[in-house]
Amino acid sequence: MLTFKVIDDIEVIFENEEGDFDEIKIGDEIIVIVDNRNRAREIYVHREREENSNQDEISGVITDIDLVGIFHIEIDDNEYSLDEDAEVTIDGDEADLNDLEVGMEVEVELEDDVVVEIEAERIEVREVKGIIKAIDLVGNYHIKIGDKRYDLDEEADVTIDGDEADLNDLEVGMEAEIELEDDVVIKIEAENVEMTFEGKIIDIDDNELTIKKDDDIQITYEVSDDVEIEIEGIRNEDIDDLNIGDYGEFKVLNDLIIEIDIDNKVEEVEGTIIAIYENTEGIVLTIEVYDDNEYQYLLSDEVKIYMDDEDDEDEENWDVNDLAVNQEGEFVIVNNVITKIYIED
Repeated sequence: MLTFKVIDDIEVIFENEEGDFDEIKIGDEIIVIVDNRNRAREIYVHREREENSNQDEISGVITDIDLVGIFHIEIDDNEYSLDEDAEVTIDGDEADLNDLEVGMEVEVELEDDVVVEIEAERIEVREVKGIIKAIDLVGNYHIKIGDKRYDLDEEADVTIDGDEADLNDLEVGMEAEIELEDDVVIKIEAENVEMTFEGKIIDIDDNELTIKKDDDIQITYEVSDDVEIEIEGIRNEDIDDLNIGDYGEFKVLNDLIIEIDIDNKVEEVEGTIIAIYENTEGIVLTIEVYDDNEYQYLLSDEVKIYMDDEDDEDEENWDVNDLAVNQEGEFVIVNNVITKIYIED
């Protein structure tokens, strides 16, 4: 460390203009020109001169605070010397320097470039609970909890089921409790949500299944790429083997179906069509079975209809419009839904 005496009319030059000696701050990079008596007569400061550097009051956000050795505080990344006995209030209440936190908004008063008084406002912290509906980790990070979208700190602390995790480990469908500072998510405590239920598939749309649960609630889930499927009587099952009307047990993890166990009730009946009508669920056939009983069955949207020879399924299928009252045949019924019809000639 070098020490120089300073001449009274020392010249101070910033990168953009000339300034005064008392505008130099601790931490500034400088070049000192000395005379033959080793006195500083010119100082070049490697930063631009601030127009408001002589002001007695400034406001901004605390970006750093150092209470070891010579005290300093940074306001909007500008460093100032800090009086150890500076008066501090937070939200209007008396406080200590130790109560100040990075991120607080402050108004400070300076005397001879030393902070002597600080009026601070506490950081607004709040918590929100809900289900993760979306997460965006490209560009400016965001997370959607319920119906509301929040800005997300890239360095947010994350735990899943109590274990440390990363933002990339979060999944849509997880239950989360988030902590926000000034409307930015800084902490996420997430939990996997797993459920198992029984129901009937009522719609298949690409990789989504709509299921009518036993309590008559209908809900749509996406099927995981790694789903495990078991269908009674079928080997090497995949999603293409599922049919509307299939009944089974479904395991869902974070809004994704991960396991499907289909336990269909399959029956074959012979009889005569005695009525054809349509209701809110679709086309219904009334069939008089050879035991003289009448039964109503819903037609599958993908029903296959064959004429006369049930062994020759390569023949062109009939259309539903070709069905008529008094036709006799054999009907394959899966969970009370007709999936195949063999009409006798």
